Amino acid sequence: MNVPIIGGQQLYQGLKRLGRDTELIVYPGENHGIRRPSFQKDRFERYIAWYSKSAATPS
Repeated sequence: MNVPIIGGQQLYQGLKRLGRDTELIVYPGENHGIRRPSFQKDRFERYIAWYSKSAATPS
């Protein structure tokens, strides 16, 4: 199943307009599920980095 990217792009643009720290990562040739091992590794590393940063930042 493919999910149109426009929704993610609009969310990203809205967050940027609000001055939020955000990134939009698009893996070429992938749909909603990521199958290529190098992309899976990248996504996992990004998750860990985000969780580490979020846990270290007081709310």
